[in-house]
Amino acid sequence: MLYYSEYTTITTAEQRNRYKADFNADYDEYRYLHTIVETVSRRFAELQEMLEQQEIGSERWNSIKDQIVREYQENKRDQQYPEAKKKFQYLHEKLSHIKRLVLEYDSSVSGQIANVQKP
Repeated sequence: MLYYSEYTTITTAEQRNRYKADFNADYDEYRYLHTIVETVSRRFAELQEMLEQQEIGSERWNSIKDQIVREYQENKRDQQYPEAKKKFQYLHEKLSHIKRLVLEYDSSVSGQIANVQKP
């Protein structure tokens, strides 16, 4: 991933602030894409639950199963959803990486401060 070479271990407060600004710049888009992906996932979970409540092979079971297949095919044909899901996954990994680096830096700085304050 490109962001691994772009976002390396933080060594200065300025670098930390830059990473944090980059995180914040991408966060709104990440939340928007999360809503799209979560809505689709929730819908399939609902359909799966409905399917599990029916007797296998019954008319209602077959109807729900067909609906799952239809909605799956619609999502596959809709180019916006696969692109949104791909971008969401990328941003999720990128933002997690940045967050981890910031937390590691913050932890190391607070550890240095604690060591300086010890008599």
